[in-house]
Amino acid sequence: MHSAGSARRAIRATGFASLVLLLAGRARAQQAQPPVAGGEAPRPAASCAEAAAQLDRRLAAHRFFSQIAYAKDESHPSLVFLVQKPAKPRANYEASVVAMLGPWLDELRRVFEERVVQPLALVRRADWPCTAVCVLLSPGDYYNYSRTIDVPTSISGSAHFDHVLRLTTGFVDELGREPAHRRRFPLLREHVRALLAAYATAPPMAQTPLWVEEGLASYLAFHIGIPPVSLQKREIDPRAFDELWDLVHDEGSRSLYLLHFEELAAIGSWSEIGPALAPRFAQSRAKLDLGKAWRLFDVQAQLWTHFLLDSQGAKHRSAHLAFVKSVLAGRGARDDLRAAFAGSDLRALEVEFHGWALASFLALHPGNTAGFDPAIDLFPAAAFEEVPTPVLPALEKELATLAPRADDLEARLGLALRRASSGAFESAANELDEIAREAAGGALAPRCERELARLRAFLRLRDAHLRGLVASGGKLAFEYEGKKVLSKVKRYAAGQLELEDNRAGLRSISAEELDAAELARSMEKPLLETEDGWVRWLPYALAGDERIFKLLRDASGESAALRDDAQSAYPAALALGDAADALAGLSSAGVPRNPTSAKIALDRIRRLLAHRELALVSPRLGLLKRLAGAAFEASIDESRLQDALGGKLETLGEGRVRVTYEFDDPLEALDWIPDERRFAWWRKGIELRHPESESGFVPREGALQGSGSATLRWAVELEHPIVASYTVRYDQMSENGPEPGRFMVAVCDSGKESYVGCSDFGWIHVMDAAGGTFGVDKDLGAFSYVPGEDYQIELRVEDGVATSHVDGEARARVDCPGWKSGGVLFAAYTDLPLQLKRLVLEGKLSSAGMGKLKRRCAERELAKLGF
Repeated sequence: MHSAGSARRAIRATGFASLVLLLAGRARAQQAQPPVAGGEAPRPAASCAEAAAQLDRRLAAHRFFSQIAYAKDESHPSLVFLVQKPAKPRANYEASVVAMLGPWLDELRRVFEERVVQPLALVRRADWPCTAVCVLLSPGDYYNYSRTIDVPTSISGSAHFDHVLRLTTGFVDELGREPAHRRRFPLLREHVRALLAAYATAPPMAQTPLWVEEGLASYLAFHIGIPPVSLQKREIDPRAFDELWDLVHDEGSRSLYLLHFEELAAIGSWSEIGPALAPRFAQSRAKLDLGKAWRLFDVQAQLWTHFLLDSQGAKHRSAHLAFVKSVLAGRGARDDLRAAFAGSDLRALEVEFHGWALASFLALHPGNTAGFDPAIDLFPAAAFEEVPTPVLPALEKELATLAPRADDLEARLGLALRRASSGAFESAANELDEIAREAAGGALAPRCERELARLRAFLRLRDAHLRGLVASGGKLAFEYEGKKVLSKVKRYAAGQLELEDNRAGLRSISAEELDAAELARSMEKPLLETEDGWVRWLPYALAGDERIFKLLRDASGESAALRDDAQSAYPAALALGDAADALAGLSSAGVPRNPTSAKIALDRIRRLLAHRELALVSPRLGLLKRLAGAAFEASIDESRLQDALGGKLETLGEGRVRVTYEFDDPLEALDWIPDERRFAWWRKGIELRHPESESGFVPREGALQGSGSATLRWAVELEHPIVASYTVRYDQMSENGPEPGRFMVAVCDSGKESYVGCSDFGWIHVMDAAGGTFGVDKDLGAFSYVPGEDYQIELRVEDGVATSHVDGEARARVDCPGWKSGGVLFAAYTDLPLQLKRLVLEGKLSSAGMGKLKRRCAERELAKLGF
């Protein structure tokens, strides 16, 4: 038998690796349901009491549970607690464990029902009327239990759900170094598996996609907060973003461990992950790290679930939930996945996912400038069009729809409580009085009456306290405009205090401007013993001050009800009120026109994004995104244009700019948009041996390097005079090796095959697709070049003439009177690897180009916001 101390060290130091070895050494088939310990097959239980009795019988035959003593508690609905008894009895130990974990498991069940059961119209299995949780004493006891686990259900080394016993088992880690929410998380996550099983119509051990259960379990169970109501907020583990960021930025690991969506969905158990990745490792001759593979699978499952359920206004939620329902019914094959996401391009969905993950990571780590473009780095063969975010003229009119509806009494109640939390008790009480009249006879009426009674009681208590200061000559201490003020109160009437002379020179102040919590703290005992004394704690409750739970731990009556509402009702109501306040402010302010109004609007939008899951907010996310785009554009001036580009931007005066690409930063690739539809005629007569699937150019080691077929269009447009200067080099040729092909830099591109191009080493051609003309310098002589050497090339368009130079010597001159502005292109069609080095672009920013830069700035800022 291991001691608790030695086992604790073992679990913390090597728990994950041990778990990997455990599964690797117990390669048992999961398709068939294993026998129940003791030979008893589960029989239908009509009630929790019967289910608990059946569990007792099974545990009596279990090789671990039969050796321990435990207490049973059935005080929570649909939940049976088993708590291991200490060898040396401790007063109320078992009851304290239930009191500690029971509210969390109750709240988790409510969240599960709201998020899964109700949307899918699921019906609980008649033979699974309740779930059971066993809490062991220590890590050592859990280690001894873990030795009996045949097939782990997750990568957690501290909790496990047993499908056969129908039991979630964990332990109390009182000495853990992790924060409390991380110590709770494994048990809660495993309990989500139990809840899923209780509603599944498939056999408990049926082979279904692992990522669905793993992702949902983490999605519902991860939280950051002290009260159980924090489970209502869908927090994402920031460590998951860190892990994915590190993976996609490590090219070697990415090719080995990053799973495409359909690959992720095809894995049915932890034991399948190694075999699924094995072919990749066989090709690379690298060694598979099974622990790393499991951990990264878990990360990808978590983040995919959050992305599908909540990102982009939850546009993928219905498809994901449809797939979850098929999984719970015992299906979940690739055809089921495609059917659920019918109409969606799964590869495009992957690009969306990685773009969302990138933006979310940068929002957490705003100082990090490294990045990647999913379309280029992960899916180089895909072409993606630039989608601008214009400010539509109708936006101003649409803002009226942002404001909460007048008949949304719940939002108005939350707004009134929010006002009270800021000290405006009088106006909050007036608003609540009106809401209570409108809600009379409805479901919200009792709640309105209760809150109105509290506000009125606090106003009576506050006024009695302030009148007492006038009568006694006592001093009032408060903070005003950042300064501490201490003054006697001459008079108090109609909510206004008249002050005696004080150092701040303040003559009067409204009671609403005082910090209500500070005021409550200064109230004297005789006042607190009056009928309204209990309401002293209302400002604490509205402010979310957790001291109220300790101070009112043993309270009863009104105080106890206030404490309970502080935990279960106020957080959600205040969040709704905050959202209502921000929406009303945006609706009345109009479209931002300057940096000041833009900042106010963006601050309100950030508040709303913190509540994006609310029914009041989620339908408005599309309009909020457009408004945020308008605000960002209004806040961007010339000094911030650099933020729009990965290249280095310099302003030269008179609207001209110079942009330099050293090709040593992955962010530079974001400025170049693939467009493989172009130049079909240009490729005629040359057949590449290079597979199209392996074509591509990426910035690396100071050059845009690659081979094959590629067309990249710069994100901005310039007006003449335009200069493009760059260095090129073909790799050295080997005997029977690939031949050089073609490459080109073009300016004044219309996007429809009209441009001025410098092809290869100085050949200029002017293309007019509309007029059918193709101008070239007919007198241009041949040019000899040597693979392996650098050549400096310049293309200039000025005053209706295009010229080229190579290594400082003039090469070509072609008239182009109609070509004055447009985009910039780089195109290549070559088997021999080519390097484009230090590209410098100069020109005047057109109004369209300036607008595009502002939109790109706005789009990057929108991505950081999580849109």
